[in-house]
Amino acid sequence: MNFSLRKNTYSSLGQVIFTGVSLFILYKFIIQEVGLEQLGIWSLLLSISTSVGILNSGLTGSIVKFVAEHYVENKTADAKKLIQTFFTINFVFFLAVALIIILNQNTILHFIKLGKTQGKIFSSLLPVTMVMFLLSTLSGVFLSSLEGFQKLYLKNLILIFSSVLTLFLAFFLVPRFNLNGIAYTYVISNIFIYIFSWYFLRKNLGGSLKFLPFGWSRLIFKQTFSYNAKFQIIALSAILNDPLIRIIMVRYTGLQIAGVYELSSKIILQMRALIISSTQSLVPFFAGLGKERKAEALDFYQKAYEVLFFIGLFSFSTLAISSPLISLFWIGSINSTFVWFMVIRFIRIRPYSSWNLIRSKACCMDIVLLIRQKQKHLIYPSVLLSRLSDLRFSRRMSICIY
Repeated sequence: MNFSLRKNTYSSLGQVIFTGVSLFILYKFIIQEVGLEQLGIWSLLLSISTSVGILNSGLTGSIVKFVAEHYVENKTADAKKLIQTFFTINFVFFLAVALIIILNQNTILHFIKLGKTQGKIFSSLLPVTMVMFLLSTLSGVFLSSLEGFQKLYLKNLILIFSSVLTLFLAFFLVPRFNLNGIAYTYVISNIFIYIFSWYFLRKNLGGSLKFLPFGWSRLIFKQTFSYNAKFQIIALSAILNDPLIRIIMVRYTGLQIAGVYELSSKIILQMRALIISSTQSLVPFFAGLGKERKAEALDFYQKAYEVLFFIGLFSFSTLAISSPLISLFWIGSINSTFVWFMVIRFIRIRPYSSWNLIRSKACCMDIVLLIRQKQKHLIYPSVLLSRLSDLRFSRRMSICIY
């Protein structure tokens, strides 16, 4: 392993561990300040905003691969055009969808059936949450580009410092503004990420990147369209999982259940991030290797995935077994719903496949039918059949090779 790859790998591990600890402290503090019901409103807002982000990832999921290829071939000008094109696509698409959601928020509220007070909180926070995710999406273009330039350690340093900033801002803003304080915290944190990721990317491009790098290349769009279409199919299927399940939970089981689900999601996502962090630096490596030595790349990928899968199986089973203790320390009591969610997440670990995509659609329809028939005790077994694709390493790596 060369020095650059080793540096990227160790920084990824450090970033995930540090972020995980800070998130644990942050969410424990939020629960104490606003409670699980308010956290459920936040979870609902995240589910709607995340849906837009997931759709957008389908349009720009290839940025790491193509920037890495331009970096290997020393085509800085082409990399810059690529970044400008993807930045513009992200901005226009997200802004259009966000405006549609804000203008139709009354329809969303009618479907979800929130109370009057909760509905007012939701409406007041929706525009702020959309701004937060817009900033996150645009800075994501810069961070992914840094990863493509094999500067993952810079990305990780930015995320570590943003975690520290988020923690301090939350301690100051949440007691004063309640749930609004969480939104303000993440907006400021995402502004921090945007500024510093732009700064370091600009240095890698020779100081020629504007602060708002709007631009368009029809040729680049045509070259990446087929590749992005594959990501878009995956993105559309992902919406049938986490975001849709959250919305259904809020409508039929209440905000507290959604708040508990948010906690289980956070800890699962952090564990997943910890598992794949050591291999994240290999993505641009595969992108370059796959063009010239495809057989070698495929063999190396298969070995990496096998190791990763078994590590994941052990890690998530440990989480499931220790979930009562996690609930006791995090929530303050052994929450049976939290334990159920953790066990369900463990059982849903499996490699990504088209069969899981079909099964996820069937699962969501089953949940709706069970709730309408007032058979809520059967929701958990039904959710068991859905796919989460917790180990997304396989999707990213395999597409990079091809």
